[in-house]
Amino acid sequence: MYNHYMRILAIDHEDYWLRDGLTNADFFSTELCADYDLVVWHMDSTNNEMWSQKKELGDLRRIDETTYSYYSGIIKRRRDDFTDYLNNGGTLIVLVSHTDIFYDNYNSKSPRSVRDALGEKFTLAIGSGQVVMPKDEDDPVVRCLLRNKNSSVEYVAMIRDHDGKVLATNKIGQDIAVKYTYQGGGTLYLLPGEINFNHQEDLEAAVEELLAEIEKKHQNKTLPEMPEWSRGYVSNQEHSDKEALEVANEEFNKAKISLHSAQDAYDETVNLKRLFTGTGGEIEAGVNKLLEALGGKVIKQPESNRTDHVAEFKSKTAIVAEAKGVKKACSEGYGTQLDKWVGEYFAERKKTPKGLLVVNGWKDLEPGKRTEQVFPKHIIDYATSRGYCLMTGIQAFNIIRAVGEKREEAQNILQKIVDTNGRLEGYDSLEDIKSVPESPE
Repeated sequence: MYNHYMRILAIDHEDYWLRDGLTNADFFSTELCADYDLVVWHMDSTNNEMWSQKKELGDLRRIDETTYSYYSGIIKRRRDDFTDYLNNGGTLIVLVSHTDIFYDNYNSKSPRSVRDALGEKFTLAIGSGQVVMPKDEDDPVVRCLLRNKNSSVEYVAMIRDHDGKVLATNKIGQDIAVKYTYQGGGTLYLLPGEINFNHQEDLEAAVEELLAEIEKKHQNKTLPEMPEWSRGYVSNQEHSDKEALEVANEEFNKAKISLHSAQDAYDETVNLKRLFTGTGGEIEAGVNKLLEALGGKVIKQPESNRTDHVAEFKSKTAIVAEAKGVKKACSEGYGTQLDKWVGEYFAERKKTPKGLLVVNGWKDLEPGKRTEQVFPKHIIDYATSRGYCLMTGIQAFNIIRAVGEKREEAQNILQKIVDTNGRLEGYDSLEDIKSVPESPE
């Protein structure tokens, strides 16, 4: 448990991490970081405040000379404050965002931005998303904030041209969380711009754990180093404790691997629900899972080719699929689009693939309330004449679950899809999609 006298300074984030010992301050204030154990700065709020004074003049965004000089002075003062704080063992968490550059009315060669308050060399690029891939599971900030099961994280900038340690990337490997360690024991964290928790108590628990780690770091720092020769003197208890520590550490690492494996399996299972809730890339990813579950090799398409999915199987079968998530029933345009993908595949390989149209119809309704047909009669007739198989998102979900429980069913289900011209029969039960009653508050 952390020391309740530890203090947090929140800069330009008044509703963040509310607890005893929290002080709110704005970037422009004279409140220094020196008295605090943890400082959190919300960069986007400061950026927005500065831009309330902007003027649009030609292709340069400028502010008047007096305001420019004032802002430049404030940024320099904060930079000196942050640098002194970090060089003396402080912990600074910055929730980063892309920052605007401003000029004064007369000098376009001296741009400024709130990012200049940080001395480290890095640039911030525009970009946002919600997929966060942690790279350092042992770091307390990663553990407490970025990988916390009760938090939701959204990055609003990518971090480039830096020499810090990468803590997290997005799905394609662009850096979105970075750590710098200072010689004086301080730590600068550049984190995604939005970190929110489901409930206040979840936030408080995460902050308590984080502060406990910071306090531990401070306690360790106060102890002087023992002389080198002390390593040659080991008591029986120290030897015994070291062995116990090594055993515990080995068990911890095994448990950590097991935990991550279980978390990944859970996340994958939860994401399967996107087949009957989602649209766009959500359902497309689910259809890839479907084709892989049936034993297919999904062939990545070049960017110039907009075909949703192509999968080839050991049985020499090939499936070309179109995936859609829609608010109502399937429309004719999706069948026409599938015609195009099937035609392109035939033109390239001189082989006719099986066309598969997966539609998550009535997506905004709960599964049990979807009383209307996803595929109207004229769509079924069209698919039958073309030799296409029609499948709902719920059917795709159930097929993946069925193959997961009984792997040998994959070939039988694949053959059934190949043999079906029109709507696929079966696999539309809601038995495995249960409605869980909300627990009382």
